[in-house]
Amino acid sequence: IVMTSLLRDIYIANIPGYGRNRLNAAYAFGGAKLLTQTISKSFGIEVDKYVIVNYWMVRDVVDALGGVDADVTKEELAQINLNLREQNRLMSNPILMDQLPESSVGKMHLNGNQALAYARIRKIESDFGRTGRQREIIFASIEKVKKLEILEINHMLTQFLPRITTNLTEKDILSLLGVAIKGKDYSIESMAIPVEGTWEYAMIDEKAVIKIDFAANAKAWYKKVVGE
Repeated sequence: IVMTSLLRDIYIANIPGYGRNRLNAAYAFGGAKLLTQTISKSFGIEVDKYVIVNYWMVRDVVDALGGVDADVTKEELAQINLNLREQNRLMSNPILMDQLPESSVGKMHLNGNQALAYARIRKIESDFGRTGRQREIIFASIEKVKKLEILEINHMLTQFLPRITTNLTEKDILSLLGVAIKGKDYSIESMAIPVEGTWEYAMIDEKAVIKIDFAANAKAWYKKVVGE
């Protein structure tokens, strides 16, 4: 598996039917269909299947897995607690729920609410850092799923499949489940687009965007994923 983050601020010269904008605007304008169409047109990467989840499902999946571990810096810790305050307000929970002690840094075990707050950090480094944390939480979750028994996985499917939006069929999901159970030793790698040396920050139409070399990034992705 190669987990790939496409940074949301990538400048797209022509989102089909909508013109130029950031990549994430394609989803806002036309959901998964327009986003996958835009990715195909811009990168030559065909996204034939998709799964859409929201923030709260991330929280609940991590809780169902018993939490995940992450290496947390002092800067990240402060941002986690800020994000937790926002999340708790949205959930009408006590303002201090799940707050982490200021002295707690290094490897930490995070519950779902804390893991979500960690993955949402956006005021340290750049979106490269945030997407890296997102992939870290996904990786840790997959590693825990690998250790589950078939009945436990089936319970999670029953619990969470009704909460996702996807164009995967029931047959697709059962097939993927079989592969996941039989091949628990599969490796997981990670990358972000744009890759180093292929992009620059720019202001276009009064928007802060990332201008990239699409051909170079498509080549890097294909080399990583299929060796071409």
